[in-house]
Amino acid sequence: MIILRIGIIVFFLLLLVIILLMLNKRRVDHYLYKRELKQNELDRKSEIKRLELLIAHEESMLESAVDMAEHESRLKEIHQLKEEIKQIERH
Repeated sequence: MIILRIGIIVFFLLLLVIILLMLNKRRVDHYLYKRELKQNELDRKSEIKRLELLIAHEESMLESAVDMAEHESRLKEIHQLKEEIKQIERH
């Protein structure tokens, strides 16, 4: 009879341990899921920041290309004016 009682107690203790392990697994899974969501959000924000920096860099390169084109056109104008001055000096 004592062995039966000990067996029942051990059975319920094992059942309790299994239930607690399952609940803990759920908590761990939920924690990992939340952590993954947070990491995805951080990854998304860092990707947005990287793309914003890339856009700013491309805009800067475009502005400098426009500046270079303006500079070249001004140099051409200056060169033309110098040529006109030389022609006037010859006459």
